[in-house]
Amino acid sequence: MLSAARLPFHFSLLLLAQIYTQGLTGLAGLLIVRLLSPSEYGQYTLAVAGLNIGSLLVDAGLAGYLNREAARNSAEESRRIWQSALRVRLKLALLVWLLTLGLVWFIPALGQPGLAAIASLALFPLGISTLTISLLNGQGKIGLSASLCCITATLNFGLTLAILVWQTLAVTLLTANLAITILNALLLLSRSGLSLKLREKATYSSRVMLKAGSGFFLIGLASIVYQYADIYLVSALLGEKAVAEYGAALRVLALLIVIPTVWGIAAMPHYAPAPSQNRRELLNWSLALTTIGIGLALSGYWLVEPLINLVFGAKYSQIAPILQILGWAGVGIFACAGPVTWLTITNHQYYILLALIITDLISLALGLFLAGYLQLGLNGIALARALSSWLLFILYVGFAIIEKDSGFRIQESE
Repeated sequence: MLSAARLPFHFSLLLLAQIYTQGLTGLAGLLIVRLLSPSEYGQYTLAVAGLNIGSLLVDAGLAGYLNREAARNSAEESRRIWQSALRVRLKLALLVWLLTLGLVWFIPALGQPGLAAIASLALFPLGISTLTISLLNGQGKIGLSASLCCITATLNFGLTLAILVWQTLAVTLLTANLAITILNALLLLSRSGLSLKLREKATYSSRVMLKAGSGFFLIGLASIVYQYADIYLVSALLGEKAVAEYGAALRVLALLIVIPTVWGIAAMPHYAPAPSQNRRELLNWSLALTTIGIGLALSGYWLVEPLINLVFGAKYSQIAPILQILGWAGVGIFACAGPVTWLTITNHQYYILLALIITDLISLALGLFLAGYLQLGLNGIALARALSSWLLFILYVGFAIIEKDSGFRIQESE
């Protein structure tokens, strides 16, 4: 088990790497919007959207599962799980790639078949990359993981910039993205000392691996619903203009949520090997993260307006009160980091799923009541999000209190 004293350093390292990679990704996105024609950008967006959806399906929850198991098991056992999970992901990548081609061929509104084929080919190297990053993080090799992510982001930005200067076509850009994902996968394999042993018999069957990752996969789906369901509620109740305003506020909230997310990744190798010994430390970290969230929410009352003018422009100045309310939703999400980590490392991720489902339903009902019945508009939707985030925290804490470590390990092999 890694020393808990190293956690602040690993947390800071991962957070800085995330800020760097997201910053370059955001800058590359702005360049793509500016330099591609509307038609080319529309085609590019459809292809990338298909890739993002496909990535979620191909992951099957295996990245989250591997991250935890790499922290709980020996290096050799972690490699066996990585090899077994990789086989499943490559099979799923082939299936999703063929499905994508079929859907795009019969439904033209989903994009051009050629562009979709190029974009979704990245599912194969992405399957290798994300699993390898999860393995490195779970083993506590945070420095290696963070540095490789920064190198990849730099290469991706440089190649994107070069391509856009040379030729502003969606097909060229998607081909360059594919090349970068392949290079990233090869770099990760080389630096991590891993190799693809696809001809060897898998330690664990596909059925066992899919079952092991199913909880994490369902949590991912429920999290997406929790993050974006109120967007559709805003659209139904208040119209497209309101969607733009609320969506802009959610973008800022999404940036803040990176902090507890990164902390959870950094904490896994420190606490997963002996969770029963670390309850108090996780509680202390949860209190610390909650304090950070409260500080950010309070600072929002002074910083929101200049931040909005800087990022979105004066035309979005009216979203300031919405963002101030959502800041308190962020506090709830920061507070959730500790209990979520506890439930994950003790193999009680289905309680996380149950809490998300309950919160999804209550959040939608509360949003309908506040925005529809009480006519509070976007402020009502934001208030529903804030209250539901605190309900989510209460549910997580309740489940964390009543459950103990299950001592789960994979037992069935092929």
